[in-house]
Amino acid sequence: MEVYEDYEIKNIYENKDGRLRVYISNGKKHKVISYPKFLLEKYLNRYLTDTETVHHRDGNPINNDIENLEVLERKIHCAKDVIRNRPVRFACPECGKEFILEGKRLCDAISNRKRHRAGPFCNKHCAGKYGAKVQNGMSSIESEIAKLEKYKQSEENA
Repeated sequence: MEVYEDYEIKNIYENKDGRLRVYISNGKKHKVISYPKFLLEKYLNRYLTDTETVHHRDGNPINNDIENLEVLERKIHCAKDVIRNRPVRFACPECGKEFILEGKRLCDAISNRKRHRAGPFCNKHCAGKYGAKVQNGMSSIESEIAKLEKYKQSEENA
């Protein structure tokens, strides 16, 4: 029996993060799965287990060539991701303080930047102050300009 034998591809689309997803249906069941997973399962003619995931050998999640895809245990894949995501230094867009992010907070910050969201912030207080400014009509560009002016004044007074 072939993998996804009864299923028909209804649509292939790009997610917000730029990765492809495939919508398949057999008339009764509908599924949306990652396109690289779909390709690899079709190629291997077997479904991946719950402990397996698809890894892009070149690190580019957009490159879905079958030669670039491999099955990895989730634990091994996570370990590779941790090595790839070394701690990164950021400057808070609200107060300018430098801080370091790593692990899940770093992954979240990278994801938010790809979605053109503000941050990361050094703490919840700065995130709240920034959010209040935006809600009160001060755009993020105006906020950045105001911060630069504040920095220039503090340099002149020093």
